[in-house]
Amino acid sequence: MRETTLTPDPRSAQYGGVYLWYLLLLLLLAGAAALLLPVYRNVVKAENEQARYEEELRSRKEELAEVRSENQRLATPRGVEQVGREKYHLVAPGDTVLVYDLPKNRDARP
Repeated sequence: MRETTLTPDPRSAQYGGVYLWYLLLLLLLAGAAALLLPVYRNVVKAENEQARYEEELRSRKEELAEVRSENQRLATPRGVEQVGREKYHLVAPGDTVLVYDLPKNRDARP
């Protein structure tokens, strides 16, 4: 009868160490991803906020340009006259004023 003893395959020990390194590398990458994911989300959120604020700034600059243009237009004598006529219902000397009587019942038509 022959005795057989099991001896470890030298190749399996060699590859076992490599697999251990691969496993360690995989765990390291997973840990790094877990730590960096919240930071990445904060960066994306900050970039979105920055884009929103830049759009709001652009809109406000356009609005400011319109207001300045309107201000310059109304600062002229013709602009002052226009505001007086439209907003305050003023008339210039020599203008003819027409006054209409509105019917008391809105359904009634003349």
